[in-house]
Amino acid sequence: TAWFGALGVLLFFLLLRHWSASGESDRGEADDLLLALVLAFGSVLFSCAIRGEVWFTAQVMGVAFTCLYLRSATGAARPMLAGLFFAMATLTRTPLLFTGIFFVMEVLCPERGRRWASLRETLRAPKEAGGKLLRFTLGALPLAALAAGYNLHRFGSVGEFGHRFLYANRVNADIDTHGLFDLSYLPRNLQAALLELPRLQLEPFRLDYNPHGLTLLLTLPLIVLVFWPKVRRRLTLPLVLTVLVTALPGLVYQNTGYMQFGFRFSLDYTPHLLALVALGGWSFQKLGVRLLMALGFVVNLWGALAFRGYTEWVRRW
Repeated sequence: TAWFGALGVLLFFLLLRHWSASGESDRGEADDLLLALVLAFGSVLFSCAIRGEVWFTAQVMGVAFTCLYLRSATGAARPMLAGLFFAMATLTRTPLLFTGIFFVMEVLCPERGRRWASLRETLRAPKEAGGKLLRFTLGALPLAALAAGYNLHRFGSVGEFGHRFLYANRVNADIDTHGLFDLSYLPRNLQAALLELPRLQLEPFRLDYNPHGLTLLLTLPLIVLVFWPKVRRRLTLPLVLTVLVTALPGLVYQNTGYMQFGFRFSLDYTPHLLALVALGGWSFQKLGVRLLMALGFVVNLWGALAFRGYTEWVRRW
């Protein structure tokens, strides 16, 4: 899992460099490297990548495959590769199915400032767009077919991944009542993602966290820059829409991600959020931006030590 975490960081850096080289971003190499380090040590990727357990491994792998997918999907330049990496990402994390909107927008309405006009033009002459969507589908199809066959063999249904068979789980009563996804789960997931704060314990005296989650304002402080971009670039809208639709399943899911340090479901769209920071035009030389980065590094170092087990680390050394 740690190796995949490192690979994801490298692939994110290469994605940002690709966007700079192609004119999608005006960031220099130093800025791109700094954002890659934020992904590595200033987000919940840090505490997830050192855990070495199945749920965290899946999310860490999803980050790596997402970066490969975004690079191939930009400009719909490599449809079959984009489809392949999209399938790989989706098979690690089902919510990443919704990131397909990024490729669809790059095919159907890629031009900033005239999205509707370019969509109408594409629909009037769909041959080129249809060819790209077909190649994307062909790239995704082999792994999708294997997964469907595997699910059919295991569970008797091509679309069943096994969550319906969760046994002796603390949320079984909720699943029986509302199902895996329901709006009734939204308040507690929003609490875990945005409102949960560290807790100060007096006996013994220590700073603690809620294993249901911790606000993204602490685990990914740079997120505030996404809401006030200095500039908007061609990829801004596709990335924003991708974040919104990809975040939705995790927010209405029966589980907050427990146990975790920070809201781990946010890893599904953390590369997109940091990509929006890269495109947003804020100078990384500004003191406020650097303080946000520093806060993220400190909080997630605490998370890595606390969640993996500081006492275990001491004992080993």
